[in-house]
Amino acid sequence: MEDFSLLENIVQKNIAETKDPKKFNVKKFVSEMEQGFTELGFREQEDRGVQSILVFSMEAVGDFVVTIPAIREIRKNFPFAKITLVVSNRNHLLSRSCPYVNDFLIFNERYMKSDVFEMLNGVMNFCKENLWKRRYSLTFVFRTWPRYFQPFMAYLSGAKERVAYVF
Repeated sequence: MEDFSLLENIVQKNIAETKDPKKFNVKKFVSEMEQGFTELGFREQEDRGVQSILVFSMEAVGDFVVTIPAIREIRKNFPFAKITLVVSNRNHLLSRSCPYVNDFLIFNERYMKSDVFEMLNGVMNFCKENLWKRRYSLTFVFRTWPRYFQPFMAYLSGAKERVAYVF
C-alpha cells in the first residue's frame, strides 16, 4: 500500500495555517499539492496513453441520465481505458445500469460539511481511501454540484488532466 502522508500533510498544513476559510490561499495550496503529486509520481507521462478515467456524476437522477450520452462518447474515444464513475447515494442504483463504466464509487454525502475545512478533510479522506491508489489519467466533471465541489475533488484525485464544465 502506498504512503500518501505527504499529500495529507500538505492539506493539513494549509488548513492549520488558515483561520478564515475566505482567506484560504488556493494558489499556494495548488502549488504545494502539485509538488506532492509530482514527488509521488502522479505527473509522470504515460507511455500507453489514457489508461484510467474518472467521471464525476454526483447530481440528481435526472441530471445523471442526461450525462449518459457523454459517458458513451468517452467510452467510444477511450475503448480500452478503465472508466470509474463517482456517484452520490441518490443515483447509485440507477448508475449501475450504465454499460460504459467498469467500476463505481459512491461518494457518501457525510463528507459534505458546512465548514469548508471539514469538507476539505472529508474530500481528502475520500481521495486517500478511493482515488489516489488508482492513479487516474483523466477526469471529467459535467456539472458542478454544489458549486465548485466536483472540480475541486477532480483536482484532488491527482489525475494529470481534468475536464470540467463550470457554469
